[in-house]
Amino acid sequence: LSIRRGSEAVIQGKILGDGSIQRGRLVVTHSKKQEAWAQRIANHFGLCLRPTKSALDGSAQVCFGTLVGKRWRAAYYTPKKQFIPPSGVGALAVWYCDDGTLADGKWPVFALPMTWMTAIATWASKSYLNYRVWKHTPNNGAYLRLGKGDAEMFFQDIAPFVPPEMYY
Repeated sequence: LSIRRGSEAVIQGKILGDGSIQRGRLVVTHSKKQEAWAQRIANHFGLCLRPTKSALDGSAQVCFGTLVGKRWRAAYYTPKKQFIPPSGVGALAVWYCDDGTLADGKWPVFALPMTWMTAIATWASKSYLNYRVWKHTPNNGAYLRLGKGDAEMFFQDIAPFVPPEMYY
């Protein structure tokens, strides 16, 4: 299976974010609000989006799937989806575009599954990215927050990988 140059970072970022691996396929679903972002990722793989509806509330969504190989499933699901640190800034940027937000207009924050908190803390303490990371776990979910002093460096690092439609 040949994967286009740069796709490894996109695949990894989507798995950490809003994608999943099903039968060797990367499956990505986004709300209509993020249609431009989803189309950009689909275009990266030479694909078109197709319309779908949320199983939860029937809202309009868009999706695509592409064959990436079973090794991704074996790496990330043992047996549940697990955290594997981003391999570089490109994967980190894709993950942020999927699951990130700007808290109080200052701090990059990632929404996380609760089951990832221990792995995140270990990764953050050894991260090659040199960001200070604080984890915050409110009652309704887990979040990873970068420190205020690191926000500017973080956004400079990911800027080349973040498309204009994700500047909100």
